[in-house]
Amino acid sequence: NDIDVVIIATPASAAKNIYEIAKANKIRGIWNFASVDLKDSETTKVSSVHLSDTLMMLSFKMHN
Repeated sequence: NDIDVVIIATPASAAKNIYEIAKANKIRGIWNFASVDLKDSETTKVSSVHLSDTLMMLSFKMHN
């Protein structure tokens, strides 16, 4: 299969291993929901979603 994007939604302890596997297989993008910061590489770009931040923004909006 030609995979372009991997979604990581695992515990932080597993995310780094998945990230390394994705880079080794030249996956072009990672959408990261794990609570660990992963950095862009030359071939793989990372977009991290910090659920605690978005939950805090939602709570703020609900109360204002």
